[in-house]
Amino acid sequence: MRTLTVIMAGFALSAISSTAQATEFRIVPAPEAVFDVEVEKTGLLSGKKHILRFERYQGRYDEKTVTFTVEANSLKVLDDWKPASGALAKIREVTLGKEVLDAARFPEIRFEASALAQAPVQGQLTVRGITKPCTVAVSRSGGWLEGTAVVKYSSYGIKEQKAALGAIGTKDEMRVRFKVRVEETK
Repeated sequence: MRTLTVIMAGFALSAISSTAQATEFRIVPAPEAVFDVEVEKTGLLSGKKHILRFERYQGRYDEKTVTFTVEANSLKVLDDWKPASGALAKIREVTLGKEVLDAARFPEIRFEASALAQAPVQGQLTVRGITKPCTVAVSRSGGWLEGTAVVKYSSYGIKEQKAALGAIGTKDEMRVRFKVRVEETK
């Protein structure tokens, strides 16, 4: 009888552990989703900012890990204050070029963390092949993940961009803001 009880307890534990598997989610693009980087200007353009939207990304997460990858070349510049024609294309070109993201050599930006259940999330951000710790404030509501992070350019070997003999520049910090769709993996 004792052997039967042990066997039944083993089956019960096995059933519980198999149903207690962590639910895994995919992070997917959606029409209402945004993944933006805001870069504030300094000097003569103080108060203005570049809004850089990345349109292609993917990721996965569960209660234990998160991985999020952005395609650098999916960058779109959304500045509405830039009057000169061709200026947005030039900002995109410079941002993807060797001085900033160097997207030809480093086509992906990647974030990895080992615990999404804790807030804020502590992880590792890789930009230009350089990996540094990064803290992200994240919340989940329904089928959406929303969050923000502040990242320093200089931490990733990116030099401050200047123009007009230094009278126009960018702050060393960029603000990452996202609202992305999540779907349960089937």
